Amino acid sequence: MAAVTFAPTARPATKITPRSEPKAYKSLALNLREFPVIHITNSIEGIQTKADYFSNILTATGESRPLDPNLAPTEQQYMKINDMSLHIIDGLSSSKDDATGEVSIIGSANIPNVIVPIKNDYIVQELLNGQVGLFNITHVEKQTYLKQAHYKIDYKLVKYLSPSDVEAKDLANKSSKEYFYDEDLYIAGEDPLVRDWEQEYRLRLEAKRKPLIEGYMRMFFDKSMDSITYRNNTQCFYDDRLVAFLPYIFSLADTGVSNAIHNFRTKEDRRKDWTILDLLTDKTRHTIDTITTKVKYVKNIKRFTQLYGLTDSVLYTDITHLVTTDATANGTEVSFPVTGDLTAAVFKQGELTIPVFHPVDADDYYILSKSFYDKDTTMSLLESLIWDYIKEKPISNAHVSKLVDSRQYWRDIEHYYLTPILILLMQYSLSTHAGDWNRKGLYG
Repeated sequence: MAAVTFAPTARPATKITPRSEPKAYKSLALNLREFPVIHITNSIEGIQTKADYFSNILTATGESRPLDPNLAPTEQQYMKINDMSLHIIDGLSSSKDDATGEVSIIGSANIPNVIVPIKNDYIVQELLNGQVGLFNITHVEKQTYLKQAHYKIDYKLVKYLSPSDVEAKDLANKSSKEYFYDEDLYIAGEDPLVRDWEQEYRLRLEAKRKPLIEGYMRMFFDKSMDSITYRNNTQCFYDDRLVAFLPYIFSLADTGVSNAIHNFRTKEDRRKDWTILDLLTDKTRHTIDTITTKVKYVKNIKRFTQLYGLTDSVLYTDITHLVTTDATANGTEVSFPVTGDLTAAVFKQGELTIPVFHPVDADDYYILSKSFYDKDTTMSLLESLIWDYIKEKPISNAHVSKLVDSRQYWRDIEHYYLTPILILLMQYSLSTHAGDWNRKGLYG
């Protein structure tokens, strides 16, 4: 559900006292392998929805007062959290005060341990009937599950709100800081309150780029031959197309190794069979229609006998398997060895849910799926961003950050092939300054 935003009116000339920064977010004090955060999040009772939350910034007296348009912003301030997660326990119902006869619309919900809610905080939420409700927090109760706290809040409807109402303008004027709640960061055990989506994700991507490259080298750099290989027991797979792609996306100084990555000579004339990796490195020379979309993995490399005497040939290494685009190539065709289980990662696109990535071995197409090469609507988030890159469209740092987070679901084959492409997209998104985070979805 889209967050409801009210445009602020001109602020009074009085100086607003800056609030102190929120305390550093502390992750869970338990074993995340045994108790994943997503399990804890899903265990919070209630139907999950979103709302804008206005947290009181207490005055020197420690009082939390109801919203009062007669108070200046120097006397009453709020921290606004857009898209705060609410887990509705009791839907809205009417309650009558026997003493006064007053009828109130009330409800209750749980919220995660992101802030400490207090009485006279406010919630602004779009309701099922299309109206926007302004709710006042009347009671707070702390609860725990697996050592992680969350809060049960009771609230009552103050009024149905429109942007022209005094209360709407007053909340906007008194919001001295504005944050956005990111559920993915909360699940990852990181601080889920971000100030500005793109700036926050830019900082995250910049911080992760070099460790990502170094981690890739630790996984796949073969010191015995100073090259990138994929080893599985006694098997050693070598993809010269992938190795040729790597210098395009990072330098030797980024890798954490002292020797340059060596690309061994094979019999194949790669000038005849360009692939998606060639298209990504030279968009002016290649198109999707001129590249080879399928490869096969073969063992028994005796067909490279004419390379004897060449010191940089694959014959003088312990490489046992090669990638080829030659459908008639000699040698026994094998499947790429895949280890580990694959957990699906999905991305919300409006009302639709799309995969963040397709498994590399989902079909017999090279690295990316048939959906990518056919340019159909079932392509993943990763493949959609690759198409944006090819078409030189800006891509969002936040979307790329979704891909970075999805690496926890990858197997070795995804790390081997998708990490270099991910690094390319990271660098591209950081250089294109692609607008604000589109919170309606990829194509919204």
